[in-house]
Amino acid sequence: MKEAASHLSAVTDRLSGRALRVGVSVGGGPFVEHNLGTNAQVVLGPGGPGVIAVRNWTTPNLCLVSAHRWLHLGPGMSVVMVHETGEGRLEGTFEDLLGAGVEFPLFMNANRIKVRVREGLVMLMEYA
Repeated sequence: MKEAASHLSAVTDRLSGRALRVGVSVGGGPFVEHNLGTNAQVVLGPGGPGVIAVRNWTTPNLCLVSAHRWLHLGPGMSVVMVHETGEGRLEGTFEDLLGAGVEFPLFMNANRIKVRVREGLVMLMEYA
């Protein structure tokens, strides 16, 4: 248990204070980059204050990252998360991860994250 807490602390220290860059691709188009700073919340929706505008968005806003480090996934979504050194890899669908005992929201312990939100909507995140 001490080793896990120590590793989590080391990862947290390694990522704290780093800005979050987010790229969003709709329909296989180019990624539109957003630099969100060091205390980011990532919300996708049709637009507005604090919301990353997604073309043709018709549902309520969706919070994917809260408090800069907590990833919120839902049914039909998938994630690939890995640290730049190759450690801490986590990959799977929401359903598979939930079935394996992963609890959500998920603490992001890697600096590179890819989330497939739905068919044709992909988000890349990096703690820079």
